[in-house]
Amino acid sequence: ATTQVNEATATGKSVLQLWQTITTYPLPFGAKYLEYKYKWSTELALGAVNEYRRFAFMALTSADEITPSYFVDEVWHVHILHTKDYARFARSCGGFLHHNPGMPSEEGERFRAQYALTLEVYRNTFGEEPPLEIWPPLKKPEPTIAQVLELFQQRGLAA
Repeated sequence: ATTQVNEATATGKSVLQLWQTITTYPLPFGAKYLEYKYKWSTELALGAVNEYRRFAFMALTSADEITPSYFVDEVWHVHILHTKDYARFARSCGGFLHHNPGMPSEEGERFRAQYALTLEVYRNTFGEEPPLEIWPPLKKPEPTIAQVLELFQQRGLAA
C-alpha cells in the first residue's frame, strides 16, 4: 500500500495544527477492536494506532509517496472501512490520504525503495527511530530460483 499526497499542506493548516488535529482526532475504533480482529496484544494495538497517526501526518506533509508498515496498513484499512468517519478525518486534516494497495511480493523493488524512504522520512520527521515492533526493517529479499541457478552456473556448479 502506498499513499498519494494531495493538497493537505496547501490548505492553510500549519504543520503544528495538522499534528494536533491528527493526534486528537477521535478514531471510530479503538485498540480493543484491533486486539479482537487481529489477535494483537494491547500494547501492539495501542502502538499501531499511534503509528497510524504518525503515518498519516508523514503522508500529508511529505512530498514523497510513502508506504506504511504491515501493522499501520491494517489500522488504515480499518479506518477506511468506516467510510463516513474516514471522509470526516480527511476533511479535518485538510487532505485525503488515497490508499493504493499493492503487494510487496508483486511490486518488489518499488515497495522496498518506498518503505526504506518511509523509514527515513520517519527519522527526519520525528527525530527518532521507528519502533521495530511496528516498523520492522526490510529483510533482504530471498533469491529467485533463476538467480540461484545463475549463481551456480557462474561458479561452475550447474550446467
